[in-house]
Amino acid sequence: MTTLSEYSVGELVEKCIHNDKHAQGVLFHKYYPVLFGLLYRYTSSMEDAEDLLQETYVKIFTTIKTLKNPEAVEGWMKKVAVNTALTFLKKKKKLADLHKILPTDVEEENDHIDWLTQISSEQLHQRISELPPGYRTVINLYAIEGYSHQQISEALGISENTSRTQYMKAKGILKKKLLVFKQSDTQHER
Repeated sequence: MTTLSEYSVGELVEKCIHNDKHAQGVLFHKYYPVLFGLLYRYTSSMEDAEDLLQETYVKIFTTIKTLKNPEAVEGWMKKVAVNTALTFLKKKKKLADLHKILPTDVEEENDHIDWLTQISSEQLHQRISELPPGYRTVINLYAIEGYSHQQISEALGISENTSRTQYMKAKGILKKKLLVFKQSDTQHER
């Protein structure tokens, strides 16, 4: 049985293009943790993330022949997963609150979310999963996936200003949640 280390990324992608079931299994297991974590950030539900993961892999294996650069397979797969999550959220109408927010004056975001680096990824994930779906989606797209506010506005069908507003509000809520968490953590140490 061939192991993952015996395939180059290019060979693995080429075998997947030709519907090699073993190669598809290798690709699935290699990227499972990354894609599952990404989908869970958007849904905050293990069951939904598992369902979306299966849907994502179906899309990946049916469209992998369109991948122009096999070395970029991980980034491409992440985009497929993000689009699958956004489609799911739109179908579930969990993004409806994004359209109800009135645009406000928002300062341009220049701090590059330095405050996020001061906590563990588990703590951050837990606090992001507690956000309302619209806020959670925008903060995932902007702060974690690296989408611009223009890209977010196009993907979600909202204005750039709404994206910025949602991000700023989500960031404010997260800071408060993390401050409360940090204070309770400090009290437990005493």
